Amino acid sequence: MLVRLAALTVNVSGFHGLSQEESAGPAALLSRHFNLLLLVQPPLLGGMCAMLFRDAHLTLLEHMVLLAYTLGVRAVALSVIIPIAVLNAASAPSLWQNSGFWAAWYIYFGWGASQFYAGARWRSWLRGMLAAAIGHTLIIGVLVVGSAAYEALTTA
Repeated sequence: MLVRLAALTVNVSGFHGLSQEESAGPAALLSRHFNLLLLVQPPLLGGMCAMLFRDAHLTLLEHMVLLAYTLGVRAVALSVIIPIAVLNAASAPSLWQNSGFWAAWYIYFGWGASQFYAGARWRSWLRGMLAAAIGHTLIIGVLVVGSAAYEALTTA
């Protein structure tokens, strides 16, 4: 429900999630199909957690419990941030705002991991931050590959 709210907020507001200019490439794909990103993200991030927290001996679905909570909180944050940004006449975040958002996400996800996984909290926090960073990188990779495939299909 919260993820739907975030997708609706992005789609209705016209907010650009990556940059001011999203006419082509991965940014354009994200703008047109933000809900696809929300579908792809949990299994990628869940896979990262499963790899980085192998010693927890959890199934992928058990790792997804952490994702459901943290991505839900992030969806609420986006649903609040985007209308404020649009009201301030910003149709896209600046590089610093975008970087700040992702840094806050990595820190928050690390904190969530430190609460979810057993063991030394600082180690779980760092591995959680690493999982979020690698997951983010994989999502960008999926966007680039998806955009290239989309362009190849539409121009052929």
